[in-house]
Amino acid sequence: IHGFAEYGFPESHAVSFALLVYASAWLHVHHPAEFAAALINSQPMGFYSASTLLQDAERHGAEIRPICIVKSSWDCTIEPGSSSKDARTRAVRVGLRQIKGIGEPTARRIEQAREQAPFTGIEDLSARAKLKHDELEALAESGALEPLMAGRRNVLWKIQVPKEDNTSLFAGKDPGDPLPTFAPLTRSAQLSLDYERTGISVSDHPMRLLRQRLPKSVKSSLDLAKLTHGKRVSTAGLVICRQQPGTAKGVVFITMEDEHGFINLILYAHVFEQFRFIANNNSILLAHGKMERDGEVLYVLVSRIEPVTQHAFPSMSRDFH
Repeated sequence: IHGFAEYGFPESHAVSFALLVYASAWLHVHHPAEFAAALINSQPMGFYSASTLLQDAERHGAEIRPICIVKSSWDCTIEPGSSSKDARTRAVRVGLRQIKGIGEPTARRIEQAREQAPFTGIEDLSARAKLKHDELEALAESGALEPLMAGRRNVLWKIQVPKEDNTSLFAGKDPGDPLPTFAPLTRSAQLSLDYERTGISVSDHPMRLLRQRLPKSVKSSLDLAKLTHGKRVSTAGLVICRQQPGTAKGVVFITMEDEHGFINLILYAHVFEQFRFIANNNSILLAHGKMERDGEVLYVLVSRIEPVTQHAFPSMSRDFH
């Protein structure tokens, strides 16, 4: 051990890493909004998705504001917070970079057109920013066009007409025609659309929606913190990371996120092999096992897992096998 320590982990490496860890931790504590925005603007990187970073920033006091065609830039930006009690509160305005189907050149054209004059409508936006149809559709599905027209279904209808194809649902329709009456998106439909198009949801979390369907015996991350070592437990969450280190003898580590925080799972090799398909192919899991505590570190030693819902949900997990 002494011999390896002479060369295996150089002191200069250790000092540099320690400084990075300290600086990152300080920023995370004192400037959570700026810290989250900077990490998201540097994506792809690290373990955590943009969704997880924003959820964490919100839990640490930052405000999160949705993508907006009249306020969002390509990158996430910082805005003054709305708290009258704490002037230090900052808000993260999610950037256009989060919309799948919108590249940086398109976002820059939107920024330039907006600087010249405010957008007067969807047609004005499309013409001055030179947007393609699929880019307009991406903006509509993300909710970014709400300031120009309320209701995502209304916006999607508006940008689909006119169509010359006589077999199209929109054949014979004109942009000036009165809008049909659409039912509002359900909470689950909007949540799925948010995650599919942007990978995030500013106003909701899947576990808030699913919690009411789960038995009361299923504990949240807040509940787990109160449980004693060795207690049998069931818990559920959105999978955000799967790890299977080569030196761990087949042990798999899964990190889940619920509406309150993180949940750490450990699956020994024989458990993982038994539930491999469920563990690898479901975004939201229900885990049963035994509570383990090591000081402030909490994790669940899993004996059985099952999917929470049969409906497919977009994966947020960063996997390093």
